[in-house]
Amino acid sequence: MKSYRVPLWSTDVLVLEEGNPQDPAVLFLHGLGSGARAWEELLPPIAKGGFRCLAIDLPGMGDTPPPKDLPFPHPGPHLEAFLSRLWDALNLRHLKGVVGWSLGGGIALHLARLYPHHVEKLVLAAPAGLGKEVAWSLRLIGLPALGRRFLRMTPPELPEGDMIFLPKELALQPVPRAFVERHLEMMNHPWYEETQLQILQESRVLWQGQAALRRDLDLKCISQPVLLFWGREDAILPSVQGERAIRHLRRGVLHTLSPCGHCLPVEFPNVFVRETVAFLKH
Repeated sequence: MKSYRVPLWSTDVLVLEEGNPQDPAVLFLHGLGSGARAWEELLPPIAKGGFRCLAIDLPGMGDTPPPKDLPFPHPGPHLEAFLSRLWDALNLRHLKGVVGWSLGGGIALHLARLYPHHVEKLVLAAPAGLGKEVAWSLRLIGLPALGRRFLRMTPPELPEGDMIFLPKELALQPVPRAFVERHLEMMNHPWYEETQLQILQESRVLWQGQAALRRDLDLKCISQPVLLFWGREDAILPSVQGERAIRHLRRGVLHTLSPCGHCLPVEFPNVFVRETVAFLKH
């Protein structure tokens, strides 16, 4: 797997790439507090299906510092312009698909609406922005004082083994130890705390659910085929959002997995890879 950085907007964006450069390109967008490295276990098997897979850090997340000359680009004009320039830098004229998880899924929906001729398909895992129902833990983090205390808590020591259990609020299946270790490394970056707080506050997650993400997002305007995944027991973004969304998507398919939480791509990686490859190839 190739790892490199793209200079853009006074920062250096981390890009992970797997697959033949001549194959159709698929862009992977991570969730809040995560980064491109969240997709490491999933990129190789999806690339083997005949795709050029590119996972990027959103600015101020993962291993990419926030731009020095711009506020954090939450879903809105800054982020749209950022991704447009990144596509040019990576020579991406057409995307076979955008795969988005949580926050990344909400951003993918915006991109599909804005660039219908550029984005062919969407694969979304519990995408943000589809309802007001949000875990109270996220609402509490949105309070500056409580949020800082919460984010500064020392994570518990990881148990032994290659597969480990996370708190049930996050996952109901064991996930790869390497996935958790990479996330803990990202939490040590000096920008991690501020980025988390800023995006939660700017999305008004505290009192209005995901208002900033939901604004201007009409699912009936999404013309692309959409493969929607949700964990039935997701405690962060409840699965009722997926059941509601599928009724409004013009060309959508919903896969609900159980028992499964918010970390669906790594809780059920074989299902996620198999269904994603089949959907993108169809």
